[in-house]
Amino acid sequence: MRNNATIEAIANLFGFLDEDRPNGIRLTTCAKDLHRKIPNLIPLYDPHIWNCYSNRAATPRVPKASKRSYREYALLWLPDVKADLVQYEDAWSDIAAWGTKPPITNLRALDIIGWLLRALITAPASLRGAASADRQVGGMRTVARDWIGGLLLTR
Repeated sequence: MRNNATIEAIANLFGFLDEDRPNGIRLTTCAKDLHRKIPNLIPLYDPHIWNCYSNRAATPRVPKASKRSYREYALLWLPDVKADLVQYEDAWSDIAAWGTKPPITNLRALDIIGWLLRALITAPASLRGAASADRQVGGMRTVARDWIGGLLLTR
């Protein structure tokens, strides 16, 4: 997602779902299939990623709207994904480096952390514990590393 033209092109790919959507195909399936073909360009999308961008915080980064098309959603969501990838590039690269067989992209690292954040947010308080912020971040890195390693071993 190097520039606005690329974001527009990806939004147009997702926009085909607005008109002639095959039965049962939604943005999650479309994004996963396209990501498999172009893993450095097409971000994954699922309820966990939606939660990160549209359902968290007092002011969601991409506010909910019931009548918005997939293309319109993508035009709002993709610039935020791009901004996160750029702002935290070193962190995504570090996480992506944990997966070597097969290698994973920074976009996949973002997706994995989205899943982990959702799991941590929805976990009962007794499982989250009352650790300090430093311990939580360190623990999350350990959980993420172990989880990524386990995921890659089971493919």
